[in-house]
Amino acid sequence: MSMKSALVAAAAAAAYFKFPNPPNAASRLAMIEHAVFVLLTLMALKGALDLASLGPARAWKKIAGAIFGSLNALPGFDGLVGKGIEKEITQLRKDLLGDGDADAQTAIPKIGLTHAEIREKLVAAKGAAVGYASGKMWGGIYHEESGSLTAVQNEAWGMFNCSNTLYPSTFPGIRKFEAEIVSMTLGLVHGHEAGAVGLLSSGGTESIALAVLAYRNAARAKGITEPEIICGLSAHPALTKACHYYGVAQVKLQLDPATMAMDLGLVAKAMTANTVCVYASAPTFTHGVVDPIEELAGLCAAKVRAPAAPHTHERERRRGSMNYPARLPPRGGIDAGLPEGSMMLGLLLLLLLMLLLLLLSSC
Repeated sequence: MSMKSALVAAAAAAAYFKFPNPPNAASRLAMIEHAVFVLLTLMALKGALDLASLGPARAWKKIAGAIFGSLNALPGFDGLVGKGIEKEITQLRKDLLGDGDADAQTAIPKIGLTHAEIREKLVAAKGAAVGYASGKMWGGIYHEESGSLTAVQNEAWGMFNCSNTLYPSTFPGIRKFEAEIVSMTLGLVHGHEAGAVGLLSSGGTESIALAVLAYRNAARAKGITEPEIICGLSAHPALTKACHYYGVAQVKLQLDPATMAMDLGLVAKAMTANTVCVYASAPTFTHGVVDPIEELAGLCAAKVRAPAAPHTHERERRRGSMNYPARLPPRGGIDAGLPEGSMMLGLLLLLLLMLLLLLLSSC
């Protein structure tokens, strides 16, 4: 509800009340009841309209949050919830790590293990990978355990086990393979036309960290001292780690509730002169959804042509902190930000105060 509509409602409510002359005790009580009723009715109407604008999923989330927030204020409830959370964490730890390993080798043995003993431990460890071979458990492996590809990989690793990429003159074959892989990848993303370069990393986490480092250094070269990276809540957790390492503000945005992909409107609102990167996924780590890459690229290209004014929305940024997300840009509804809600509540309280003053003045 806007300020204008709130004022109209307040004026209508004030006009509704008729003050008897002289007022008696019953009429005073009735007027107070009317004032409280109007106040509660307007607040309930505002809440209902806000919930309706959120959609079913977000509305239920807000309702559940309000209920639990109220329960949390009850004496002893916080401790009860804490015990429940600790119990669940203990069970998760047990499911992931088991009850312990009596055969664990926690110190260097006085006598080295034989080949046969090492192989026995390897076979036992391999057998502990329950569910992977059947394809019923997710384990971050993207090809079959056996087959021609695995055979080629095993042979390649066996050949180059005793090599080191830090010494390209000693192992020129390793450098050749890396250069070829980088060139192939650049070709897929049209990097050659842009003069892009690359290198191989140890995995996805290091790749994200290297990209954040590159964006931060590029920002410093342009005079940006407080760089920001925009991402959705579905972004890979390694991005949070990288932003923490390199002192980059991570701006996490809500996802489109219908598609679970990044919301173009929110991204456009969140972009400032300090934005150095918009992180998108194809697909996302959490839902397997492809973010609107081409549309996001268009937003970024438009920003490069016409940089946004700095700090176009209120944001609480904690640089180098793991306590993200930062405050999100307003989306409308009950989470549309504090000022409008405070204004509405203030006007309603003002209405109640005016009615009480009129009541007292007529005594």
